Amino acid sequence: MKDKIYIYLAIIINNIGDVIFDLAIMWNIVALTGDVMNSAYIMATSITFRAIISIFSGIIVDKFNKKKLVQLSIIASTIIISAFMICCNLYVNSIVTIGLVFILINDISNEVFRKSWVLMCAEKFKDNEYLKFQSILTISSRITIIFGSIVVGVMIDTLSLNTIFLFDIATYILCFVIFSLVSYQPITEVVANNSVKNIFVSVIDDIRYLFDYVKTSKYILSFIAIMMTLNLIYGYIPNQFPLYLATYAGSASYMSLIKSALMIGEIVGMALIVRYSSLVSQTFKIGMIGSAVVMFALIFAYEIEILVLLSFMLYGIFDSFTQPFFNYTVQQIEPQIRGRILGGIDSLILLTPGVGILIIGFLMQINIILGILFITAVFVLGYMLISLNPQMNKITISNEVKS
Repeated sequence: MKDKIYIYLAIIINNIGDVIFDLAIMWNIVALTGDVMNSAYIMATSITFRAIISIFSGIIVDKFNKKKLVQLSIIASTIIISAFMICCNLYVNSIVTIGLVFILINDISNEVFRKSWVLMCAEKFKDNEYLKFQSILTISSRITIIFGSIVVGVMIDTLSLNTIFLFDIATYILCFVIFSLVSYQPITEVVANNSVKNIFVSVIDDIRYLFDYVKTSKYILSFIAIMMTLNLIYGYIPNQFPLYLATYAGSASYMSLIKSALMIGEIVGMALIVRYSSLVSQTFKIGMIGSAVVMFALIFAYEIEILVLLSFMLYGIFDSFTQPFFNYTVQQIEPQIRGRILGGIDSLILLTPGVGILIIGFLMQINIILGILFITAVFVLGYMLISLNPQMNKITISNEVKS
């Protein structure tokens, strides 16, 4: 029981640290350069970079002690943020380059941290215990991010950047101390052959295995196509859109409120979707059409703050309606190869968010209406892709469609 509490606290505190780092650095870059596209370039590069390192991180986590990897990643993030704070003060004119370099380095640390604690908990807590743990942690983390985002927005508007980053560093130190209290014994011995060459060989083998698997599964191939299409906008909406609107309004607090409204909508949506999760295709279609309508309505409401907050909350609800489709797809993959296949799929579908961020960013620079129309069109396309696919059009849990 103590271990669960320690892990809850450590991960929630780490989430707070991540929120502080992400919001503060992005807002600072836009404020100093006066160009919101600089944050778009950085975000697009970061997401594409994460697609690459996600292949390696899973293999690395499998080969080393997971608790030690968690601790090392926390130490790494602490050092990275400290170095970034120093460089920001010394090289203000190079803030975009500095921000990009340190965000990419921190992406490596975050990816290792996330996969390490997830797999460590999967080993410690079995079956239903693990599912309950993850459910409670997911809700707790989202609530924390809601209030954390609001607080960070106020901090950005009222405190110096150095003060914010010192607070951020303190959260990671506290996270490390708490996580050190967790007892952990690997269920299997750590693999001895951890050479760089062996890791690259494993990556190549996994990529080859993924492509061989996809060739035999039309369903998975269709799923990848749909996700790569939707990810053209999934990277922009929660990350860049609030920043763009807040820059337009000139308030970091407004950015935090938009992100919080989105998160509140997702929590409400998750509560609603439980009752209808068996209607896989239907809920996904509702999510697509609802999201399209909400985004299109922003053409007439983007200057009215209360309507923007309401729109993002509604979008969060509709976005949660797509979750049964993702969960169903995971279940279609054989358990013994699920990790390898999902890791490969993640890497593929993360190749398009960066492209989408740049496309929408450029459209927004021309006219916000063009950007919103592009987002709306992608949601409509997502609806069409699943509706015209005979394997995906009428999926229910009681009438499973296998590949």
